[in-house]
Amino acid sequence: MSDTDRDPLPSEHREYLRKAIEEAVTKLPDQVAELDEAIRPFDSFDLIAWIGLRNLLFDPNRYAESTHPGRMVDVEYIALLAASSPYHPSTRPLPSPAEQQRISDLVGQIMATSMIRMMQHDPAFRGQPTTALDDSAHVQRLYEMFVRVPGYPHHQRHLLHGLFTPFDDSIRHLLGFTVTDALQVFARIHSRMGAVIRARSDLMSKQASSIRHKIRDLRRGKPSDEAVEIPEEWVRYLSKLSDKELTEHSRQVVQALMFVEIGRSLSFTPAELLEHQDSIASDALRAYLSAFSIPFGTVDKKFRTPEPIHPLKTRPILEHETRYLCPVPDLLLWAIQPTLETALKSDSRIWSRYERHRHDFVLGEAVRLLHEIMPTSQFATHLKYKVVEAGQQKEVELDALGSYDTAIFLLEAKAGGLQQAARKGVPAPLRDQVSDLVHAAHSQALRAEQYLRTSSNPVFTPGRGKPIVLAPHTAKRARIYLVSVILEPLGHLTAKMRLDSPFVADPQKPSWAVSVLDLYAIADCLKGYPAWLPHYIERRTRVFGQPWLVTGDELDLFLMYLAKGLYYENAAEVGLVDGKTPDEVLFTGYQDKLDAYYLRASGARSRAAPKPQPAMDPAFRVLIDRLDASGLSGRLDGELALLDMGGESRRGFLDNIQKTRRRASRDGKPHDFHVIGGIPGVDRWGLVYACAASSSEREAKFRSYCAQKRAETRARRWVLIAETERKRAFWLVIREDAP
Repeated sequence: MSDTDRDPLPSEHREYLRKAIEEAVTKLPDQVAELDEAIRPFDSFDLIAWIGLRNLLFDPNRYAESTHPGRMVDVEYIALLAASSPYHPSTRPLPSPAEQQRISDLVGQIMATSMIRMMQHDPAFRGQPTTALDDSAHVQRLYEMFVRVPGYPHHQRHLLHGLFTPFDDSIRHLLGFTVTDALQVFARIHSRMGAVIRARSDLMSKQASSIRHKIRDLRRGKPSDEAVEIPEEWVRYLSKLSDKELTEHSRQVVQALMFVEIGRSLSFTPAELLEHQDSIASDALRAYLSAFSIPFGTVDKKFRTPEPIHPLKTRPILEHETRYLCPVPDLLLWAIQPTLETALKSDSRIWSRYERHRHDFVLGEAVRLLHEIMPTSQFATHLKYKVVEAGQQKEVELDALGSYDTAIFLLEAKAGGLQQAARKGVPAPLRDQVSDLVHAAHSQALRAEQYLRTSSNPVFTPGRGKPIVLAPHTAKRARIYLVSVILEPLGHLTAKMRLDSPFVADPQKPSWAVSVLDLYAIADCLKGYPAWLPHYIERRTRVFGQPWLVTGDELDLFLMYLAKGLYYENAAEVGLVDGKTPDEVLFTGYQDKLDAYYLRASGARSRAAPKPQPAMDPAFRVLIDRLDASGLSGRLDGELALLDMGGESRRGFLDNIQKTRRRASRDGKPHDFHVIGGIPGVDRWGLVYACAASSSEREAKFRSYCAQKRAETRARRWVLIAETERKRAFWLVIREDAP
């Protein structure tokens, strides 16, 4: 595995960082003590529910993750801080505006201080050279601290059903409930909380006028007929305002009043959760709450400061005297898999069976999703083939082999996960465990590719059925794509992997590693766009050689591809900063449109939100669809050549097609034109579009012409697409590659 040293920080920067970290470590206990004092006067459930809604509540019609100010980690931290002590009851309804601001400021300061404190783990702080592994460890620490939802809920529900439903009896025996029970409780808690919030919102939206009238009456010393109740501290605050300010602030007060005794309203007893539904058995609910809840006063004191791994991630519900509150409801969904897997591990035979099923399920989902994108593709799974290594012949495995016209997909599925030390970003465990998933899959696919390229008679044998024999010529000329589909969400790491990453087995031929959760979304967006998948993989693997391109995760890269093509030669193409080429360019925010689409699809959003799909001139899309529908061998080569063109080139290409057709129709003779793109000596390519009658003689001339033009232009690849001059039916696609 390669991992290149980078220069250490300059001494002056290191000294600045050292002082900042020392200050952070010194300040943190005092900041926590101040926050503890600030939250102490309030009811524990009310406080947690208030901070939760303040951070997590959003308007689905306006929501954008890139601009949403709330953070789940803030809510978790307040909940853990409160739960590290016994439950604190209080009659105080809610913090005043000044107290709210103080609590929010303190939480923000503690989070910022904790981020600085985390930097003491970086070798750069110690004046040592950093490596790609150090970068990955830093990314992992930040991810584990601040990111909570690595996929879309409906995809995760589908995944959980597929993983655990075959083990319902075992899980019920071990835990007292099934995965279906867990998902139903999750849905019930979500729907109950949503109903409470909607009811309060509807009621309070009618109260702004009543508040204004009551405050004005109180100012004049008159008894008020308004029945609305306002906390005494709010009355004092509002009485000091002008009429104009009162009109504005009364709306804010209404929003604040929504949180009065909110903890009582959003918490629940088992009986309240079971009301008006009969799908959840009471004994299953009790077992579920036992498995996923934490009593107040039992949280370890070390979680008084923010930590990347903490109990709420696996036990997201707080309990006090048979009342339960879920500070971050989304955590419930993501706690199910680790909880159920921990239970299954208690029986080695069941765990062994589950591991086999888990791998086969991930593999099956990967093949299903790739076939949905490319309906005419064919896949075979659980294959074996023979290779010679170290002078010895041995039989090895390939999870799946797929074919789509001239493309071959070599697919490996990895269903393992990261253990706690790796999740915390400890470099050695992170290296070993991510390598077991990403590097190992890449190595296995590379071995299969080498076998295809070098074997005189490549044969793959499935567990059942006839052997798959590939013609040597077909295998050697195929476009081969290496794909690793992983159960563990690692998009935050794979999006930042470059050629020097220790997880890249061969920098000359990177593999596309994608989590199954991300693949669900990618398959949704590419349905009806089959050629775009291999094209995306080509564009995506180019990013390994572009360290200046920085993004948050794998889906941002994919959605950037849909929007802009994901093709830049260098950072200067994006734009200059102060007349200079930037060292890095951050691409982010592309997932907002996909978030909006899924919110709309779920019914949470009323505004229209179209599915993100490739940006393309409709006429150009028709051209590609026609070529794909032709069924010609080599059609994918033509489609990929068309997709390689930029927007302006595509419009010019369509115009030239019309001109060429008119000339061919006018004189009945063959006509063609060509375009050239790419960088000479790097990725130069050529594309010919011809209108000519179908004949073997004409085909021979075209093949000779392509070989000649490729050699003249020193292109890596030259492609020709031919259609008949009268019926305009595609009849030939030629690809001529450099030796």
